Amino acid sequence: MQNEDEFNDWNAPEDDIPSGLSKKWDRADNAPEKKIVCRSCGQEVAEGSLLCLWCGGSTGQRAGLFSTLRYWMSESIVGVAVFFLFLLAVLLLFSFY
Repeated sequence: MQNEDEFNDWNAPEDDIPSGLSKKWDRADNAPEKKIVCRSCGQEVAEGSLLCLWCGGSTGQRAGLFSTLRYWMSESIVGVAVFFLFLLAVLLLFSFY
C-alpha cells in the first residue's frame, strides 16, 4: 500500500505548477470555442466535428487522406476522371498476373 506522505501527481499542491503552464491552461480554458457552419442545415457546430450534431450531414472537414481524396473527387470533375484512370491502371496492372 502507499504511504499518505508519499507524493502523488493527482494531489499535487497548486504551488508546484509552473506559472507558464498555469497561464497556458487559463488561456485554453477561457478561449472561445471555434465554430463552423454545417453545409446541409446551416447550424453552427464545433470546428473539429466531421458530422453535424443537428442533421447528421458532413461538415466538410477533412481529417485524413481518404476524406481529403473523397472531398477532392466530389468537388471536381477532374478528381473523378483521375480516380477512374487510377482504377483502370490498377485493373490493368493486376490483369497481367
